[in-house]
Amino acid sequence: MKQTWHGTLWILGALLIVSAGAGCAGQDGQDGQDGQTGPPGGQGAEGLPGLQGIPGIPGSTGEQGPRGEAGPPGAQGEDGQDGLDGQDGLDGQDGQDGRSVFFADQTLQVDVMDVAIPDETRRAEVTIMFTDERGLPHDIEGRYSPYPVTANFILARLAPSGRYESYTTRTATGQNGTAIQASAETSGTWERLSDGIYKYTFATQVPEDYDRAATHTVGVYAYTTADGVRTPDNEIHHFVPGGGDVTRTRKVVTDAGCQSCHQQIEAHGDVRQGVDMCILCHSPQSSDPDTGNTVDFSVMIHKIHMGAELPSVQGGEPYQIIGFRSSIYDYSNVKYTKGTGNCASCHMVDGQLTSVNKSTRADCGSCHDRTWFERSTRPEGWTAHGVDLPQPNDSACNICHGTGGPVDEELYHLDPLKDPTNPDLALELVRVEGAGPGQTPAVVFRAADRGAPYDILATPLNSLRLTIAGPLPEFERYFQVTIQGSGASGTLAAEGDAFRYTLANPLPDDMTGTWRFGLEGYIQPPGGPRFAAFNPVLDVALTGTLATRRRVVEQARCDSCHDDLRLHGGSRRSVDYCVACHHPNNLNDERIRPAAPGEVVWPETTDFKVMIHKIHMGDELAQPYSLWGFGGTELPFDELRFPGNISNCQTCHLEGTAALPLAPEVAPTRYAAFDSTRAEVEGSAFTVPPTTAICTSCHDSQDAIIHAALEATPAGEACAVCHGPGRTYDVEAVHDLR
Repeated sequence: MKQTWHGTLWILGALLIVSAGAGCAGQDGQDGQDGQTGPPGGQGAEGLPGLQGIPGIPGSTGEQGPRGEAGPPGAQGEDGQDGLDGQDGLDGQDGQDGRSVFFADQTLQVDVMDVAIPDETRRAEVTIMFTDERGLPHDIEGRYSPYPVTANFILARLAPSGRYESYTTRTATGQNGTAIQASAETSGTWERLSDGIYKYTFATQVPEDYDRAATHTVGVYAYTTADGVRTPDNEIHHFVPGGGDVTRTRKVVTDAGCQSCHQQIEAHGDVRQGVDMCILCHSPQSSDPDTGNTVDFSVMIHKIHMGAELPSVQGGEPYQIIGFRSSIYDYSNVKYTKGTGNCASCHMVDGQLTSVNKSTRADCGSCHDRTWFERSTRPEGWTAHGVDLPQPNDSACNICHGTGGPVDEELYHLDPLKDPTNPDLALELVRVEGAGPGQTPAVVFRAADRGAPYDILATPLNSLRLTIAGPLPEFERYFQVTIQGSGASGTLAAEGDAFRYTLANPLPDDMTGTWRFGLEGYIQPPGGPRFAAFNPVLDVALTGTLATRRRVVEQARCDSCHDDLRLHGGSRRSVDYCVACHHPNNLNDERIRPAAPGEVVWPETTDFKVMIHKIHMGDELAQPYSLWGFGGTELPFDELRFPGNISNCQTCHLEGTAALPLAPEVAPTRYAAFDSTRAEVEGSAFTVPPTTAICTSCHDSQDAIIHAALEATPAGEACAVCHGPGRTYDVEAVHDLR
């Protein structure tokens, strides 16, 4: 080990101190012999620390050690001095003028003010105004009014064929490939002109050689949105791009014709409304890529309404359209309530039948969809066209099917009941005499055919029956007697311009109060339909004062959708007559198929207030529903589709008659079980209180039935506590009848 310079100096200093303690002496003698080694001396005192040694030469740099942890941040330094002010910037551009705020509500009115197609761009420009029903302007962005507006635009031309061809299209993809479909666009540009008024320029460009003299149509369907609820309005605007008046439009059906059943024509999320809007996209250029079916309005609407009567459906092929998000719309079980041959139910415009002299293979083949128009061998299940000639186009169709042709389309589809050359029987109840308990009454009535007196003694009706039901104000029982036809009884004689019919037997002694007398009768030529009279009724007090029955529905509302309501072979046509038999005690037991030995059946009631609700609720019922008709025929109604808004009670009901509480005379509905001999099982009968019976006829889920049952006691029903006028779940409020 190397000594430092500081250590060497310390040792040297110590030696100097020891040598300074010895005195002077003579010359040294000779050295003596070495003595024996003495014992070791004691430990000397610790010496003074040596001086600091001279620093050694620095060693070589070692390898860098690992990075230490970061130290705490240093204290914030003092702010520096402010810099010098910069030079002023250039003046900005003037801002836009301020705008007024308008408190428009969510209602919407769309008004297309003008449309032009500039030659230089060939993109239609639409000047359009959006306001609420009070005329206050909407800001489409919802910045200067509360509700933004979403608007969609269609541009189409009316082709020489009389059908629309849309410039705005889209490509749809389905299981069978792709299809071009007429559509709307939203990708154009907007320019605000003033409050509520804008110019929309289409993104779609019309072809360079488009027909400037043809009728063009812009369709706009728009809506506001408030709390998730859309409030729509539609606008149709016809124009001629080259200038001049619009002289040609397409008007084959009207909204009013459709609304007689559908109440409001709307589809695709309820924002596209009215036939004129529908036909802009539902044109021959559009088809369903999943099924291959055309969605041309003329073909599609015919097939939808033909439904279960389509030859293709009867042959086992369903009629379906695949819609948004692959939703399947199956129309194979649709049954048209006005008769599929009744063209006038849709095609009447300004008193004219618009379907005449317009026969085409597509239109006729939409209903008669297994008719083969080609000369080639027809497929199995198809029927050859009546004339065994190829029909390569539609040019010859109206030669045979036009007015006066050998197979005149109008005459071919004419309902015999509407044919002015056929009978139109009418019956009138004049009075009832001698009616009382235990008495034999006589009924005086008149008969006419197309307004002229009809002698039923000289030319008897095929059937004429008298129904007596009561007692009012609620029906409990009824019986019938036959005046003319099989099983006739009693006596019939002329009396002036009328006829007197006297029953064969007196009335039962327990018939008291007011009873309803009604007639049903018809003429039926051999092989022809029944030409039945409308059923006249007359209420007669057998004892006491005359009682009246409540009026809940009216005939006109039934006929609005059914055209001319005829049931039970066509001879029962009046609601006032229907309720006489369809009373709360009518169990339908005489027509239901009997139970197997050892088992029982529970027939559905034919009580009018339950039966009609269930029939119209149809496929929205939670449970199956069937009645039994003539000859034990099952009549399933759980596939029926109501064409309007099923929750709108006033489609059928007179105003205010759907509210609670019910009239006090409304009777409970009776049910009972029957064995294999059609005998009522003893002890099985029970009744359902009237409000419960009515409400659960539509709301027939298990939960709803249990809820209603819990609110019924021997003292009465408590339904009106929650569902009465002004209550939380007021029937009229829930059903939006106010």
